[in-house]
Amino acid sequence: MDISILFVNYQSKNLIRQNLYALSSFRVPFSFEVIIVNNDPNEDVEQMVSLVRGRKDLSFSVTCIQKRENVGFAKGINAALKAGRGTYYLLLNPDIIITESGLEKLFGFMESHPKAGMAGPRLIQPDGKRQDSAFSFPSFFIPFYRRTFLKKTPWGRRALSVFLCEDQRSDNSPRIVDWIQGSCMLVRRKGVEDVGYMDERFFMYFEDTDWCRRFHQKGWEVWYVPQAVMVHYYGRWSAERKGIAAFFQKATWIHVFSWLYYFIKWRRKAEPVQGRG
Repeated sequence: MDISILFVNYQSKNLIRQNLYALSSFRVPFSFEVIIVNNDPNEDVEQMVSLVRGRKDLSFSVTCIQKRENVGFAKGINAALKAGRGTYYLLLNPDIIITESGLEKLFGFMESHPKAGMAGPRLIQPDGKRQDSAFSFPSFFIPFYRRTFLKKTPWGRRALSVFLCEDQRSDNSPRIVDWIQGSCMLVRRKGVEDVGYMDERFFMYFEDTDWCRRFHQKGWEVWYVPQAVMVHYYGRWSAERKGIAAFFQKATWIHVFSWLYYFIKWRRKAEPVQGRG
């Protein structure tokens, strides 16, 4: 098996179904399977999967792993990683619309770059506008700069410019970056065997930043491949509300706790990280 495509479902059954139908039309020179971890006991994902399995044109297997409760993104992905048989794992958020050319280019890139532990595509909105998907490792105050009026201050703008790699936005060549979004990343199995699974102490947010950092630490490269393009219906859960109202939202506090844990964890690490810095 070449690629295991991994989804974690939480209130996203219909989006996953659309991706399964899209995958059924792909004619790619490699094999793949799909593994869905269902974190939402109120959604009958297995029934949806059964309907998809009944399609005559289906050329790949679909496995559903049911959880009794929402165990979080990292735990869900780890369950899928353990079940996957592929040489590579494609982590894919349900709100990503996978493209045949994007998947082929990511696969081809990883095949020709054996030191690459993972690679991420260029993400665009449905209207074609670019989304940020490759970043520098965050400084402690980045969440404040992104969520408050501080983003408009000179120091906030400078910090965000570095974080968002704005100086490289015009560079359309593949490049090594600090970290890529976990919403869509192709990861080498050998890298996972060397680095380990996602840190399950992150319920959601920062688990991808942490994982990329650990890959760098073990000598694996993390690449951004802008030639591979995927469409992202971006709807960040923690950004549904703004200003004071956001602080009363559960997702905001999950984000805050993940952010604090990330910085506590990496302050204690003495080993240098070979990222972009």
